[in-house]
Amino acid sequence: MGISVLAIILVIILSGIIYIIYSVKTAEIQDEHLDEPVDKTAFSKPAGWKVGKMPPELQNAPKMTLKKIPGQRSQTVVDDLVERWKKKDIPNLPKTDQK
Repeated sequence: MGISVLAIILVIILSGIIYIIYSVKTAEIQDEHLDEPVDKTAFSKPAGWKVGKMPPELQNAPKMTLKKIPGQRSQTVVDDLVERWKKKDIPNLPKTDQK
């Protein structure tokens, strides 16, 4: 029985290798996708772009602040744990002996 399982595994592996070699040899390059012109304006820098400077229209943008509504359940587990820790609902963990 062991030899038959080994033979089946070898047949599967060899057929996979043969299929890969056949696929590589019969592969063709699709030329129609390589001949499309590239839109250079889509990849160009905006007018007046300076490296390291934020554009003026974004410098004056209002900053967003997230405010939690009282009574609303927190969205993350970390926020929930911090709130419970502040309320002392979480007991202190015992210290382990480090040897």
